[in-house]
Amino acid sequence: MTQQVLQNLLDELNGFDIDGADVSLWSFKKSKNGAQISYSTKWIDADDVLKVALCSVFKRYQHNYRDVAEYSILTEAADTQHLHILNDQTHVDLLTSNTDLVGAEHQATRIKDLDNSIGYVLRIEKAGNVVYCIKKSDNSWKTKKSNSLFNVVYVGTELTLVEDRSFQLSKTFDMIVFKGSIFIQNKKSFESLLDFRADFQASFTTLTTSAAFAGIFSNMQPLVEFVKDNMVHLRRMQVVEQKGLYLQPNFMARLALKNASDNWGLQLDANGQIIATHETARTIITVLLDHRLKSELTLATYDVPSSVPV
Repeated sequence: MTQQVLQNLLDELNGFDIDGADVSLWSFKKSKNGAQISYSTKWIDADDVLKVALCSVFKRYQHNYRDVAEYSILTEAADTQHLHILNDQTHVDLLTSNTDLVGAEHQATRIKDLDNSIGYVLRIEKAGNVVYCIKKSDNSWKTKKSNSLFNVVYVGTELTLVEDRSFQLSKTFDMIVFKGSIFIQNKKSFESLLDFRADFQASFTTLTTSAAFAGIFSNMQPLVEFVKDNMVHLRRMQVVEQKGLYLQPNFMARLALKNASDNWGLQLDANGQIIATHETARTIITVLLDHRLKSELTLATYDVPSSVPV
């Protein structure tokens, strides 16, 4: 999708008139069976006051978010900027399709239906177009957490106990789904709700078991232990795989040369293979990303967050 097409789609989202739209609120839970992910949803009978309040959150995004950039593993959105990814690159359709269901059997009728929901969806439909505003729920939706707290409200000049179970709804959304695209506001929640973490972990396993990647190491285990399930490191390793710089014929020879001349501190064996250690793991990842760069102006060496060719 070109930047202009993407901007046009954002303009269409920002121009979506929700006055008079059909608005519904849904909670959802997630389950996994091996690599198969599924979502279960419940329609919440919310009153008009709550619906108007949640719609005002969506309108605030329409008013304030005028910029969009393509999602990438290492990209972070600037203020008032969406990150964009297509639906079919994620599991989001498995979730949103469930909120298109009708019928009393899909309604939440007891507290148990809402307890431990991992998120909720504000569904807005008008003239055949649908916007799905998705938010990860907080601890107030967790049974264990709610059972350990008192619910209180401030009335007049004093706090008073409220016996009814309470759930908190945020004044922000994590992502907005519209016309086959996801506009992301909270990258971490997006990856968690749609199971992107599992994708990163699977990608890392594939990388470390490939002969080409394993071949540049005499001992890779300390690197594997360093990355483990850390989301930042997993993202970076997926970019390492995508770039594939280690596959270039002279890459390891150049690495050995620069490591020696610039004192990077990497350990190489007699065959020129990397001896990974916990202490050098971060440097190894940086080098494989080509994020260790030397300034031609100051001759200083920097570790940079990205390497975009000029």
